[in-house]
Amino acid sequence: MCVVDDIERIRHLRNESFAHADSAEISDDDFKEFWHEAKCMIQRCQQFTTSRGCKTDYIKMLVELERKHLTFNEYISCRKRSRAIYILGNTHVRCGETACFEAEITLEEDVDLPVSWHRVDGLVTKQINIEDDKYKGSDDRQLQIHNVCKDDEARYKAVISRSADVNISSNGVYLRPMGEQPCLEDLVVTSKTEELYIHYVFRVLGEEDKGEYTCTVSNAVGSVSKSVNLDIPSAQILSTSNSKVICGSDTRFDCRVSGCPLPDKVEWQKSLDGTTFNHVDIYERKYFGSSTDPRSPFLLLWQTTLNDQQYYQVVVWNLMGKCTSNKYFLQITGDRPNISEGTCTLQGHAVKLRCDVFLYDESPTLTDVYWTKDDIKLNIGGSGGKYLKVDVNNQSLIINNVNYNDAGDYKLIAINAVGETRSKGIVLGVPEILLEEPFCEKKEDGSQWLTTTIKSVPVPHVVKWSIKENGSNNYQAINVSAEEYNGTTSTFPHPVLVIKHPEKLENCTFKIEAKNRIGKVEMMIPDIIIEDNLRRKQSTLGKFHMDGGSRVPISKLLNHLAEKFPTEKINQLKFLIRASCNIKEHTKLNQATTAADCFLVLLEEEIITTSNVIAMQFLLEETKCEELERILVEYAKKRKVIYYYEKPSENGFKNVRFHIDANLHHFSFEDETKMKETVANIVGCSIEDVRVNGYIRSTSFFIVLSIRGIYIDKLFSIEEHDKDKLRKLNIDFFEDDFCTISLKGTTGEQKLKRRTSDSIPHGEPKQKRSALQYKADGPAAMKEELLCYFKQGIIGRLSLHTTALYSRQPSSTHIEIVLWGLETHYQLVITCATGQLVERDHQLETRFQ
Repeated sequence: MCVVDDIERIRHLRNESFAHADSAEISDDDFKEFWHEAKCMIQRCQQFTTSRGCKTDYIKMLVELERKHLTFNEYISCRKRSRAIYILGNTHVRCGETACFEAEITLEEDVDLPVSWHRVDGLVTKQINIEDDKYKGSDDRQLQIHNVCKDDEARYKAVISRSADVNISSNGVYLRPMGEQPCLEDLVVTSKTEELYIHYVFRVLGEEDKGEYTCTVSNAVGSVSKSVNLDIPSAQILSTSNSKVICGSDTRFDCRVSGCPLPDKVEWQKSLDGTTFNHVDIYERKYFGSSTDPRSPFLLLWQTTLNDQQYYQVVVWNLMGKCTSNKYFLQITGDRPNISEGTCTLQGHAVKLRCDVFLYDESPTLTDVYWTKDDIKLNIGGSGGKYLKVDVNNQSLIINNVNYNDAGDYKLIAINAVGETRSKGIVLGVPEILLEEPFCEKKEDGSQWLTTTIKSVPVPHVVKWSIKENGSNNYQAINVSAEEYNGTTSTFPHPVLVIKHPEKLENCTFKIEAKNRIGKVEMMIPDIIIEDNLRRKQSTLGKFHMDGGSRVPISKLLNHLAEKFPTEKINQLKFLIRASCNIKEHTKLNQATTAADCFLVLLEEEIITTSNVIAMQFLLEETKCEELERILVEYAKKRKVIYYYEKPSENGFKNVRFHIDANLHHFSFEDETKMKETVANIVGCSIEDVRVNGYIRSTSFFIVLSIRGIYIDKLFSIEEHDKDKLRKLNIDFFEDDFCTISLKGTTGEQKLKRRTSDSIPHGEPKQKRSALQYKADGPAAMKEELLCYFKQGIIGRLSLHTTALYSRQPSSTHIEIVLWGLETHYQLVITCATGQLVERDHQLETRFQ
C-alpha cells in the first residue's frame, strides 16, 4: 500500500463525509469508523514524510485535536460552515419586496472558483441567469430576486465548479413569499341624480398584505386606473417648547399620525425608565380632555407633579399592523417653598409672628399657607377675631389680646405643587430667668454686681428688681436711681443688680420679676449662692475653701455620727451599703472595720454629698439608730441639705406630691427653685404660694410642694402644653390624697371624676352598673394597679367576692371590675383566682399566695 493510495483515500473521505455531505451531523458509530480510518492513513503518511526529512508532526496534531474541547460558539460556527460553500439570507419575504441570499466559501482556493446559482423545483434543478432583470445586481457571491411573487417560491442553492466533473453544492434555502391575493367582493351598483355609483370592497388579511393596490375601470371608450399604498401607520410626538414644565402647571403633547388606512386604535403610554411602558387612561381626571382621535391625538396633563416626570409615547394600530412613536421625556422643575427664621414682635396687647416665604426660580407658586399651634391647625375664621387673616400674600400671624392660653409652639406651613415646608417653631411662653457663673462680681469699690439673662418670647413688658428685709413678708420695688443701687438696670435681656452695701446680702432677700403677655416669672436671688460666692472670693484659705473647705461641715457630721455609731452594727451597716448603694470600689468597703471607714467610702463615692444626705438617712433608719438620725435631720434642716421628710400642710395650703423620674443625687437647689417657678406659672400664683414640704422615697423620688388651696383645682385641670413643661423637669405624674394625674397619657379609667374626702356616701343603691376589664401581669402588678385606683378615688371600698379562692395561675391574670353607685363614689367587686382583697379602716391591704 503506497502513500499515493492513502492520499486518494483521504480526498475521497473528505468529499463523502464533509464537502458533499447534505449535513454535518453523523452518528457516533460512523464518526468512530471515519476517525479510525483517518488515523491509520495519517500514521502511514507520517512515516513517509519523516523518511523524506519532513519535520511536521502530524501525529501530535492528531492527538491535540482528540483532546480539544469545543466551546458552544465554536460548535455553532463549525455547524454553520460545515460545507465548503454556505448561503445565508431571509427566507420569508413579502410579495413585491426583494429577496437577497449571500454565499460564504470556506475553501482556501475559493478566489478563482466559479459559483453558479440554481433553482430547485422538486426533482428539477435549473441554473439561474443572473443577467435577467429579475436577478439584476446578482454575482458569484450574492443572489437578488426582485419584486418577489408567489411564482418565486422554490429552493435555491449555489454550486462551486472545481472541474468539469467535480461540483460542490451549498446548502439549500427555501424562499417563501408572504402575502395573499386580494379578495374582491361582489360589486354593488347604485344610482343617484342621474349618476351611477359602483361600490367595491377589497378584503385585506393582515400585515403581509401591505403594498400598492391598483383599481382599473374600463368601458368601451377606454380605461382608468388609480393606486393606493397600504402600509402600517406612523406616529410622531411633536417637539414642543414645554417639554420642561414647572411643577403644578399644565402641559400638552401633540402627535402627528399618518398611514393608509388611518389607525383604528390610538393609545398613549408612559414609563419611568423608558423601557417598560404602561397604558395611560385618558379618562382619569389627571388627563381629562385628552384625545385618541386618529387624525390628531393629543395628551393633556393638568397640574403636573414630580410623579409626571416620565417618558411618553403613542402606539397606533390599523389592519396592516402597529407602530410605536418616538419617546418623549417630560422634565418637571421646581422646589418646595423656603421659610426664613421666625420673629415675634410685640404690638401693644397683640403679637405678630412673621416668617418670610420665598421661592427658587422655576418653582410653582404658593397654593396655601397656614399656621399651627402645637401642630394643630389654627381655625382663624372661627377665632372671633383672635387671629387675623393669613393668606399667600400676607403670611404673618397677628394674635390679639395675648394671654396665658396663647402659650405654645407656633409654626408656619407653606404649600405649593411640589410639597409643603414647615418653619421652625416660635415658642410663646412665660419668660425664663437664667443665672450663670460667676454669680456675683465684686468691683474695686466693694460693690457687688449680679447679672442675669432673660429669655422671653414675646419680649417682656415688665422687668423689675425687688427687695425684702428679713422678717418682712412684703417685697418693695428697688429704686434704680437711688445711690445705693446706682448701676442697677432692668434692661432686657441682661438686667443687672448692683449692691453698694454688702451687709444687705445678710439682712435682705432680693428678687427679680419678668412679665410678658403670656405670664410672669420670679427668681429669688438665692442668698446661699451669694454667700457661698462671697465666702469663696474673700477666703484667705485659698484652694482649701475652693476645693475642700465646703466639705468641712459634712466631715464634722460624719465624724460625730461615726463616734456614736454602735460597734455591733458595723457588719449590718456594710451589708446595707453593699446591697443598696452603687459602690464602684468594693475593696475599701470590705476592708472597713469602723463606721468612719464606711462613711468615708460613701463620701468618696459621692453617695453622700454636701447637698444630699438621703443615703445616710436610709442607713441610720434601717440600723434603728433613731438618735443619730435625729442629729442628721437637724443638720440637714440647718444646712438646707436634701433629705426625706414630709411636713403636714399649713392652713389654707394642700400638699401635692410630684414624682420625678431621676436620681435624687442629681437634684439641686436650682432644680427645686425651677420646679416651684414652673408650678406657680401653671396655676397663675406667685412663687410664695408654692413651698417645698418634703421629699419622699419612691422608685425615683417624690418632691412634696405645698400649694395654696385655691389653686389646686387649676393644677389638676392642667392643659397639655403645661404638661410639657412638667415633663421637661422629668416629672411623670403628680398626686394628692384623692387624685393622680399622669403626664404619659390618660386612660379611660383615669377620666372618672375626682372625689374629695367628704364625698363618700354610705349605703348607696346598686345602680348604673358598668364593668371594665383589665389585664395585670401577676399579683404584684394587680396590687400596684389597685393601689393606683384607690389613690385616685375611683375605689372607695373593696369587698371580697365569696368565690375568690387561692390557686396557682400563670403570671398573667384577668380581673373583672364591676363599678356601680353614685357619681362621686364607686364600689368595687373583684373576682380573682390569685388572691383576695379586703378593706380595713380605709387602708387597702392585699394578701396573695
